[in-house]
Amino acid sequence: MNVDSPYEVLRCYHFINKNETDSDFDSSDDSIDLVHSEWIDDDDIFYEFVGKSRINEENSKYPHEPDFPSKREDAYWYVSPEKDFGCWIIFKYKKPMLIPRSIEEAEKGWSWKVYKSPIPLHNHNASLSLASKMAWYIDKDGYGQYVLLANGKISTISSPKPRFWK
Repeated sequence: MNVDSPYEVLRCYHFINKNETDSDFDSSDDSIDLVHSEWIDDDDIFYEFVGKSRINEENSKYPHEPDFPSKREDAYWYVSPEKDFGCWIIFKYKKPMLIPRSIEEAEKGWSWKVYKSPIPLHNHNASLSLASKMAWYIDKDGYGQYVLLANGKISTISSPKPRFWK
C-alpha cells in the first residue's frame, strides 16, 4: 500500500470504519474485514501484500488453476475466454444476469472498473503473487468489481462505493 496516496488510505479507512460509511458491502458480513489478527502468523499473506512472490513461477498453473485456495464456500474459479487471467467469482446478487458483449456495453457503476456483469470483462493485471487472491465481487445490486482476498476475507476493494451513489 502506498501510504502517501490519499485514495489508498481512504480505502483502508472505508473498511476500518465500515459501520460508519454508506458502503454497499453489508457490514454484518463477517467475510469483509480489513484487520485480521490471523494475518500476523501467516507469512504467505505478508509476502502477498508486499508483492513478493513466494510462488515458483515454473510450478504455477495460473491462470488455469489458482495457486491459492479462496478459503470461501461461495467462490468459484473463473478463467477468461482468452486464458490470459483468472480470478475468483463471488456472487451476492440474487437475480440471473446476462454477460455484456463488452465492457463498453455493460451498465456502468461509480467507476469504469465497476459495472454490471457476472464475470469480469477486463484483466486485473495483478502480479503472480496476488493473481490467485483476486476476486470479481458482484454486490447485492449487481455491480461487480475486483477485490483482494486474504484468508478468505475481502481485504481491499478496487473502487469503494461513494456515499452519494444512488
